[in-house]
Amino acid sequence: MIEKIALNMAKGLGNTLDSEESVEIYAYALQGLLMLILNLILVVSAAFFLKIVPTTLVFLAVFIPFRAFGGGVHLSTFPRCIMIGSFLMLGSAYLAAEMSIETYQLALLCFFILLLALFSTIKWVPASTKKNPINDPEIIHRQKRNMLIATVTWAVCAYSFIYSNNHSLAFAMVLGAIVSIMLISPLGFYLMGAIDGILNKFGKGVLTHDA
Repeated sequence: MIEKIALNMAKGLGNTLDSEESVEIYAYALQGLLMLILNLILVVSAAFFLKIVPTTLVFLAVFIPFRAFGGGVHLSTFPRCIMIGSFLMLGSAYLAAEMSIETYQLALLCFFILLLALFSTIKWVPASTKKNPINDPEIIHRQKRNMLIATVTWAVCAYSFIYSNNHSLAFAMVLGAIVSIMLISPLGFYLMGAIDGILNKFGKGVLTHDA
């Protein structure tokens, strides 16, 4: 259904697009955007039901920019991305809301993740896929710079939450960074590849992603 909506929207731009290939590209991009919006709606709705809206929103406030600037692995179909992504988002938000953690533990964990984020920015950002590699030095430099700014902003906000005793929100920020960095790293590519392999045994997906 979403695929048809995206295709119709792209065809509606037919007067400004110069080829059928352009229509397909725009349709794919629009489908990705619609799936992202749907995913966020599902996650926030589930967060209301689970009563974890604050930690969910804080997690997303970290996860979205880190993924946008850092890149990283995707599963091979949009439905799989929604399923696993929703599990990671809601699971992390629920853990942050329910788990009790001491101030010094949070501070140390935040410091360790800050170092890991800086290392990941230097080493892997932007983490591109084999199908869509990023080789332009200007783009690479820009993404690293944006990721560095996002990381510093994250650290300032996380420590502010820690020392104002908003531990659940601070932990949500830490988990948002951990999940994002994992998906940027080679470990994330390996784990998502393994999950794809397992899911392939239950049938093929309906839409190829960019992994």
